Amino acid sequence: MKTAPSTELIHFLNRFLLGGVFIRAVVALWCSSTSYPGLTLLFVEHTGASLLVWAIFRSGRINLSIILMGLEVFILSLRLVELFGTAPLFHIHGLILCPLPLLFVHIPTRPRWMMMVIPLLITFVLALVPLADPPPMVLSPRAETTCSFINLFLFMIVCMGLFLYQMRRIEVQTARAETLARQRSQLIADLSHEWKTPLAAILAKIQATLSRPREPEAYRDALALCERNARYLKTLTLRMVDYQKAEQHHLTPLLEETDLPALIRDLANTLTAAAEAQGLRIETNLPEHLSFQTDPILLSMLLQNLIANAIQHAGGGTRIRLTASVSPQLSLQVEDDGPGIPPDKIPYFFDPFFRGNPSRNRDGGTVGLGLSIARETAHALGAELSARNADPHGACFDLRFSEKEIVK
Repeated sequence: MKTAPSTELIHFLNRFLLGGVFIRAVVALWCSSTSYPGLTLLFVEHTGASLLVWAIFRSGRINLSIILMGLEVFILSLRLVELFGTAPLFHIHGLILCPLPLLFVHIPTRPRWMMMVIPLLITFVLALVPLADPPPMVLSPRAETTCSFINLFLFMIVCMGLFLYQMRRIEVQTARAETLARQRSQLIADLSHEWKTPLAAILAKIQATLSRPREPEAYRDALALCERNARYLKTLTLRMVDYQKAEQHHLTPLLEETDLPALIRDLANTLTAAAEAQGLRIETNLPEHLSFQTDPILLSMLLQNLIANAIQHAGGGTRIRLTASVSPQLSLQVEDDGPGIPPDKIPYFFDPFFRGNPSRNRDGGTVGLGLSIARETAHALGAELSARNADPHGACFDLRFSEKEIVK
């Protein structure tokens, strides 16, 4: 299965390629003041080649830029050996390429081993096999020693940079693993608690009802309580399945051209009855025409979660406003005039089983997973979902899409 390079690797490669461009440009500038005009042209050519590789990298063709980077370094190393021989240690540039493939974890193992072994073999061949003819350019003993020192120093700097990057990568992965372990443990604890309470209520009611003969009305009351708690457990199970799919990125968007104002108006009409039953009204502020590529089913599910949350928590006599705008990113807002969100609760608002108002428990039919599912659904659609308090009061959910082709 193909995997994308990590953000850390992309940042590292960007700095590595720009550093190569800078070093080649500095050497070309220094050579222009010496008696080696051919060497100046050589480094000017490779400065341009490095810039081209960097431009390809910035265009998003990461693997192609990695291959071209290796070829450019090797060609530069071979041309320098051809000019000066192996004494100044120019061939050691090839060794720089040997540890680099360790970072490319998005590339399959066998190609990575080839990328490590081939530079090593060629470098040893250049070092051990004597040149047939003397090199056309001969450095003085002092210049030769200086070049050897500089090349060794550059090699050590690159190796140190790779080592520090790997250490940082290990630290980040360890921190992520610890965070995931804590979240999973907390999720299991919360889920156990959510299951334990209704199961205990069902068991206690059944035991109390069966302890002695009762009137038919008492049996109906007991069955009603059992049914209510069983429905809650069913809802909890279904929501956990939805949350697991969202968290594991099993929500695969099926993109199609979507008329956003029409989608939001249809959703508002569908939920109007539920809002009016709670004494609320739903208002929309939408452009006449706004289409873009998205999955309308996932987007409807996301917005329905947000509107349902507002219906439950905004309170009677308030409004729910649905707004869409493009400036320049596409952004959607679901805002209400309710009491808002306690500031200390905002960082935890999208956590599984979190309830902003503890008084609203399972009797209200909520399990505390709706906003968690909404956030993961937003990620699947390439958007970011955040919560804040509206001005002057009320809660507001912002849904911002990173890159969408908008047709107004």
